[in-house]
Amino acid sequence: MQYGPLAVNMLRDYLNNATVPLPIRKQIPNMLARIPSPHSAAALAESLIQSDPGMRYDVLKALNGLRSKEPGFVPPRSEFEDMLNIELLGYYRSFQILAAIDPGSGGTISGIRSRGWESVLTRALRERMAYELERIFRLLALLYPPRDIHNAFLGFTMGTAQRQANAQEVLEHLLRPDLYRRLVIGLDPEIPLREKVLFAHRLCGSSVKSRNEALRILLHSEDGWLSACALYTVGEERLTELKNEVSLVPHDAGPLLEETWQWATTRLKAAIPA
Repeated sequence: MQYGPLAVNMLRDYLNNATVPLPIRKQIPNMLARIPSPHSAAALAESLIQSDPGMRYDVLKALNGLRSKEPGFVPPRSEFEDMLNIELLGYYRSFQILAAIDPGSGGTISGIRSRGWESVLTRALRERMAYELERIFRLLALLYPPRDIHNAFLGFTMGTAQRQANAQEVLEHLLRPDLYRRLVIGLDPEIPLREKVLFAHRLCGSSVKSRNEALRILLHSEDGWLSACALYTVGEERLTELKNEVSLVPHDAGPLLEETWQWATTRLKAAIPA
């Protein structure tokens, strides 16, 4: 093999170095997956904790691909369980934020079905929840039979009511009862958003009490797109009570965030009486 442990170690170090530009780092998980070995699998597993949600997805996708080719290289690990719990907390936190931003929003996940008149921010939240759910299932596929988990994911996100019921039954047989319960409350289309949020309060140990609180959380999100959408909402609605929060938003991560921050700041200044 022309690649050895030194190359894998170097790629792992670059992957976890925040000073390396993100576009470069995003190429590394796939490169590691193309070096099939227990060492590269361990390097990916050790790199699961990433602040950028897209990077977490890239690392998971690489691990899934490596496990499909060489199952023995990617045995179930405690890191996968830990990350699964973190992703589940994030997913239910998103239900809290969605309910605060748009109380009339439905509790389904398929599409996280968008309505034509939804705001930009609500659509962005639903899209990000769909990505959160995929990361959850990708983690499950590292702990349980991948084909069964993949079919369950398709059943829930793209299937009919019958396929969703079948997928729920598959998960009930595969997962531990406590894990199944935590997951299925978010997945079951028959459970209204209000009940999902009540469960989220108990699971997360906290709540999102108002729309402005939800906007504050999103303004400081590590997800640049969500932050930009929150900035747009604050500027569009001239929510001057959030002016100080806007001033604290790091906005140098890219031109979209910078331009939206400038636009929102200008709108808020114009709305404040002289």
